[in-house]
Amino acid sequence: MELINMKATRLVIVLWVTMNPIFTKANIKCWHNEEGIRECGDRIPAKYSQGASEEFSDSGVLLKTNPKAKEINQINQDHEKANREKADRLLLNMFSNVNEIDSARDKKINQIDQEIKLIETRLQKLIENQNKIRAVLDSSNAKKNQERVKRLNNDVLSTEIQIKQSNQFIKEKKVERKLILHKYAKDSERFIELNTKH
Repeated sequence: MELINMKATRLVIVLWVTMNPIFTKANIKCWHNEEGIRECGDRIPAKYSQGASEEFSDSGVLLKTNPKAKEINQINQDHEKANREKADRLLLNMFSNVNEIDSARDKKINQIDQEIKLIETRLQKLIENQNKIRAVLDSSNAKKNQERVKRLNNDVLSTEIQIKQSNQFIKEKKVERKLILHKYAKDSERFIELNTKH
């Protein structure tokens, strides 16, 4: 029993020595409270952890100065500014004048216009095909064969779905076209602004 008590006592002493700041050479941390009074301790209270602080060795030598943590608003502003500067560098590296920006815009717009024309042509053929299928369905010969009527109705439904998808694609491409025009107009404006600054 004494052996167990002795081991437990040793364990407690070892833990106390390793956890005690006097023996572990803990650094001293200093911060300012709401009234501007400097306070120090072995750790900074959570309430003041976002403020500026200093860290000293146990002998009083300044080890580290921690600046005040930025507020979320400031972080967002810094992030936006960095993104803007990156976009500006990219713009200046990609284009040497406004005509190049206009040329790049025109290429993208022409590509979208070609895609729209292709889909409009396909759409016309789908509508013609659907009209032909409906004409066959309306004929008296088709009504005699129920199997054929079922297949033709499925073809009408399939064609209807393709027509809706084509119309949706055209709408999306027209929206994309507007966005590209807007983006390149902003790029041209920003390019001119950047070149007048330099």
